[in-house]
Amino acid sequence: MAGYTVKQIAEMLGTNQETVRRWIREKKLSAVQTSRKDGNVVDEKEFLRFIKGAPKYASRLAKSLGPYSTELVLGILFGAVASNIVLDYMAKKKTQKTRSLPEDAKAFLEKSISELDEQIEQKTQAVQQLENEISDMQTKATAYRYLLEQGIDESDTVSDHETDGQDDTGE
Repeated sequence: MAGYTVKQIAEMLGTNQETVRRWIREKKLSAVQTSRKDGNVVDEKEFLRFIKGAPKYASRLAKSLGPYSTELVLGILFGAVASNIVLDYMAKKKTQKTRSLPEDAKAFLEKSISELDEQIEQKTQAVQQLENEISDMQTKATAYRYLLEQGIDESDTVSDHETDGQDDTGE
């Protein structure tokens, strides 16, 4: 679990450490106290949630990060949903030794969009198939209800051997 200390958050946001501690006390920012010595640690997702709700500090964070972390700046600008995509991108980039460029981010996002569109199409087709099956079942259930309401007696039913194309003589 990636996390940030009170000191790191204060530095990134250009504010005082006591301000960050006050946010934690006031429950504006959730943190876990790992020990008295180490102090509070804020989970990365919680930090991004807080930043999304605090535009003043989001712009400060973007300025403080500058060219160092294009992915994180993108995550802040796009909000919580895009943050997950950006975090996936960052995880993939950690395995490579290349510098992260905006073109890389664009290519990653375009690929992700394409994959999601494909999954959406597959799921849409599956939903359509299920809707057709449900419609068929509803039609049968309606027909069975109608027959039940009509009170069919035994003389109206078709015997099994008649349905096989045979008459009562066995031919």
